[in-house]
Amino acid sequence: MQTQSQVLSVFELTSKIKQLLEKTFFFLAVKGEASNVKYHSSGHLYFSLKDAYSQINCVMFSRDVKTMRKRLENGDKVTAQASLTVYPPKGNYQLLISSLSFSGTGELLLQLEETKKKLASKGYFNKEYKKPLPPFPKRIAVITSPTGAVIRDIIHVLNRRLHRFELILNPVHVQGDGAEHEISKAIRECNEFQIADVIILCRGGGSLEDLMPFNSEKVADVIFESTIPIISAVGHETDFSISDFVADVRAPTPSAAAEIASAESAAIEQTLLTLKKQIHLAIYTQLTQYKRELLHLKKHPLFAAPFNLLFHYKQALDDIRDHIDRSRLQLIHTLFYKLQETKKRLFSLHPQKQLKETQRNFLTLQRNLHISFHRYVKQKRELFEAKYFSLTYKRLFEQTIQNKRKSLHQLSSHLYSVNPQTLLEKGYAIAFSQKRKNVLTSVKNLKEQEQIELLLSDGYLDVEIKKIYERQK
Repeated sequence: MQTQSQVLSVFELTSKIKQLLEKTFFFLAVKGEASNVKYHSSGHLYFSLKDAYSQINCVMFSRDVKTMRKRLENGDKVTAQASLTVYPPKGNYQLLISSLSFSGTGELLLQLEETKKKLASKGYFNKEYKKPLPPFPKRIAVITSPTGAVIRDIIHVLNRRLHRFELILNPVHVQGDGAEHEISKAIRECNEFQIADVIILCRGGGSLEDLMPFNSEKVADVIFESTIPIISAVGHETDFSISDFVADVRAPTPSAAAEIASAESAAIEQTLLTLKKQIHLAIYTQLTQYKRELLHLKKHPLFAAPFNLLFHYKQALDDIRDHIDRSRLQLIHTLFYKLQETKKRLFSLHPQKQLKETQRNFLTLQRNLHISFHRYVKQKRELFEAKYFSLTYKRLFEQTIQNKRKSLHQLSSHLYSVNPQTLLEKGYAIAFSQKRKNVLTSVKNLKEQEQIELLLSDGYLDVEIKKIYERQK
């Protein structure tokens, strides 16, 4: 039995495609020939990357365009470090370029892409292997160059955010021959002696060649095997290295790595400082309030005359006694009133009282019956007198009726004489229009060959007009 497929909107389908592609192809190295190069007024760069068989649209934002060593022209052979994305308004997929290498450095990007695919197949980038950072690191190991500005920036950030910590610098070369060996050795030493709670692996910005030690498989293996959480901060914010993907946390800059390592400690320390200030303020406010209340109590008249403390209670006792007396009297009055009401009800229910009441009702009914009888006799007398006087006007009434009948007969004769049916019986006819169904009174609205109806006394005739004659005035 077939199940009905889910109905998606265009936007929902495009969003699902966007999520799938961007999650799958988030770090690519693609080589080809640049064409349709266009520098937008916003500073962004738009072009196509093509080979002999296909092409793909590319976009490079202004912040990354500024890092290019030379201007891109049509026909340039380049290798792009990019991620695949989808532009929903047009439904097109395109490459989001982070850096471009002109022919020569492209081989490094291809090598980097191969290393990345190999490590991804081993699961080095999987989230389930990422270790959480310690919330309160006491010892922070920094693996970087001891002479650069990076270590100074990290020390400045940690001094500003933490008050009690131990920083251990493990100096290494961060570029050139042997750099990847020194970096791997430094990470192993930190894990072998457990000298730190967290490791910051970092360096400043540079070219792709400068960052290659952090893209080596050897360094990636050591980072993955480390039991100490590692924060990777290699290059600028737009630079990505393999160490960033393998490390437990990736920071955009070394300063940001120091902030991430001390984030929770600094936040809790700041919260504690804020609470400390609030507690001091609350205690000071409470003490001040108590001092004011104490001074107010010292000046209160009660302490000048202690007898006043008992005076109020005595007065309250008198008020309570008066209240009890009033309540007792009120209760006695209420009970006395109820007793009187009960006596009245008992008196009203006494048989002698009810007998007298019945006698009074009987006398009242007898008097009302006598009045009603006299009223009835009076009405009968008035009715008899009315009948007597009505005989006088009876003849006058019959005369009036006879006159009205005569008038009615005359009106009936007149109506009969003007009745159309009577006229038809005398030989007259009435003409009707078949279309309009109305009486014809003039020949002006008629045409020859038109059908009309003639009403006679005993039926209708369909008539066709052959000739119309108008009467001369």
